[in-house]
Amino acid sequence: VLFLSGGTDSEIVARNFIAIGIKPRCVTIRFKDGYNASDVAEAIAIANELDLKLTNLRVSQIALRQLQISPEQLLQRIFPNCLRFVFQ
Repeated sequence: VLFLSGGTDSEIVARNFIAIGIKPRCVTIRFKDGYNASDVAEAIAIANELDLKLTNLRVSQIALRQLQISPEQLLQRIFPNCLRFVFQ
């Protein structure tokens, strides 16, 4: 599973996976208040260009603060059996 944030680092990682013949499952976090709408739009564009499946998780920033966890920690809780996450 690749956390595709829409940033340069995760895009490079996605392109490198494709270059070696691996199509990773990609996940992005969409904050309910639209805080990161431009990042999500970029992640969607990258996934579409590379023909990758992208799962959008809608998350409340308030909930993350209440749980005192980062978006990355949330993904690790949702996908505990993954061997490795790539974060920027």
